[in-house]
Amino acid sequence: MEFFILQDEVIKAWQRCIKSSLNPTIDKPQHFLDGRRLEEKLNEYNELIKAFKDCISNIINLITENCFYLLTDKNLILLSIAGDNSLTKRLINNGIKPGISFQENSCGINAICLASQLKQPVYLTPEQHFCEFFRKWHCAAVPLKIFNNTIGYLNVSTIACNMQKEQLAMVKLLSDKILNELKFSQFSKYEDILSKQEKEILVLLATGKTEDEIANKLFCTKETIKYHKHQIFIKLDVKNTSAAIGKLSGFSVICSEDNNKKMI
Repeated sequence: MEFFILQDEVIKAWQRCIKSSLNPTIDKPQHFLDGRRLEEKLNEYNELIKAFKDCISNIINLITENCFYLLTDKNLILLSIAGDNSLTKRLINNGIKPGISFQENSCGINAICLASQLKQPVYLTPEQHFCEFFRKWHCAAVPLKIFNNTIGYLNVSTIACNMQKEQLAMVKLLSDKILNELKFSQFSKYEDILSKQEKEILVLLATGKTEDEIANKLFCTKETIKYHKHQIFIKLDVKNTSAAIGKLSGFSVICSEDNNKKMI
């Protein structure tokens, strides 16, 4: 995984911020969720937050005192912060806390919003940030994807010191670990519900195989595959293949969106 410093994109983002009259001297993000709306958001993303915290707990001794991690949802709402206790307390006291938005119109250009816009890992230096409260932050952000569905973003930042290669490598490893945790925990939920053949068919569907290709691979008819797909949908309480994959992959938000689509 490569992290890009795209100066042309940075310039465009600065121009957008200036055009929108965003004040670069603001001391915290301008848009946020609080109260009941925040509680609902945290409940909605509970599985992702738990996976993030579990994975962070395994590397907490490796996180330096000036380094911290941020987890957002797919709409760039901050869900969780992890790092040195004294540093995270300072961040929270300064307005960097669950519920804030990392959208460009909330806090200017940042690695998370650029990773969202460009759909790729992004690295930003302090001087590339538009707003002053980010001007000491080195940031690297990666999209978190399950079967090409973006479910959130993971960001690692250091304050007042350069980002080390090891820290960039850690955010990549941590993102993989979080996604694997989600997949494993969700698969365990349905392990006793689906038959061996149904699980095999669903895994093949997740890789993009057609019904004909799966039938040939499993030495059965296309009608048999259709029957098992129907049984999978019933057992997982979904309406289509995409929703079934989302549910098994470990993140219910994917399922809730795709489940409204026509059964295929």
